[in-house]
Amino acid sequence: MSRTESQADHSTQAGRARTAATALAENAEMIDRLLVSIRDRIENEITTHRETVDWSHAGSLGHVAEKLAEIEAFLRGDA
Repeated sequence: MSRTESQADHSTQAGRARTAATALAENAEMIDRLLVSIRDRIENEITTHRETVDWSHAGSLGHVAEKLAEIEAFLRGDA
């Protein structure tokens, strides 16, 4: 491989790394927005149903919590 080819290959690899880093950052930002939205919705539900418990809603939140735990395990590499 010539020096020019080697430099081009290195440049391509660096570009891919930047692209991957950008994608990771964008995905992390999207996940953060979703988690904030979920948290806000839960806080609103707690305020709305302070005196009563909507068990179907509580069960749905349990399902959401399980899915978030699966996502966290995946991101840790446990899944």
